[in-house]
Amino acid sequence: MKNGIKLYLALFIAVLNFSGCNEEYKSSTKINRDGSCEKTITVKADSAYIQNGYFHIPFDSTWHPKFIKQEKDTQKVLLLRKSFADVNELNREYSGKNSAAVKIDFEKKFRWFFTYFSYKEIFKAYSPFKIIPLDSFLTRDELSKYTAGDTSKALKKRIDDYTTENIYEYFYQNLSEAAKRINDNSLTPELLEKNKRQMRDALIKDNVGEKQISDFILKIANKKEIPSLDLEIKKILDDINSKLSERDVRYQFTNEIIMPGIILSTNAGSVEGNMAEWKFPADRFQFLDYEMIVESRISNLWALYVTGGVVLIVLIILLFPKLKRA
Repeated sequence: MKNGIKLYLALFIAVLNFSGCNEEYKSSTKINRDGSCEKTITVKADSAYIQNGYFHIPFDSTWHPKFIKQEKDTQKVLLLRKSFADVNELNREYSGKNSAAVKIDFEKKFRWFFTYFSYKEIFKAYSPFKIIPLDSFLTRDELSKYTAGDTSKALKKRIDDYTTENIYEYFYQNLSEAAKRINDNSLTPELLEKNKRQMRDALIKDNVGEKQISDFILKIANKKEIPSLDLEIKKILDDINSKLSERDVRYQFTNEIIMPGIILSTNAGSVEGNMAEWKFPADRFQFLDYEMIVESRISNLWALYVTGGVVLIVLIILLFPKLKRA
């Protein structure tokens, strides 16, 4: 069976290259002054991916799902809408789902003349292969470009290399644990560590499968056979394959946040009135959380009127005796 490391890497990177080309996910969240909110989600994809894809799409009746037929298009457009009493209620919609996580933080601060609103929506990194920290692999300049959404070929190659190293590291760590379970004196974690780089080069260079991996390990262990070795290798490769298939996020994302009052600050790509908008591909939050932040302010006119009234009353109290004497 030719379930090789290089084949898995090629398939995974191919998914990244084509992710977001056809599938679209648009979310619009309106925050009201009282902290309640309304969320509208529009998804364009084939129905099987909408229902079974890794990125959570709410599909229960409370969202009133409605499919919109598209002429001359095999994909469908799904429209969803739901109102929430507060952001905590919206957060519960995403909690406990076997999917890419979304977390929302919201804060409302009353400051007499003004009320300030702070909203943060986080798309949590979904890759299962993050053993090597991204900031230890990329240079500071590369990391800065990556977080800024750089799409250059040079940076893309570096991210592909990072993916390769992480998947191999995951394979290697699981193989080391398997060696302990096999408990054969000729196959020790120390032996694997000594040959780690050589094994990595062999697995990545050629499209090797389970048998070739097994043969390589038998060679460095100087053995003709090691009980359970083939089974352990198959389990590791199947696990890698399962994780790659499970966490297939393809959408091109658009996220809109509509705030009460005037927007004061945001990291959005564009702002129109009181709406902040972000556009990004799925691989933007593959390895690092993607945070979307916006802050706004409303004027409390009633506080101005109350303050004005209090000042007027104080002035009358202070001036009335003088006016009376005059």
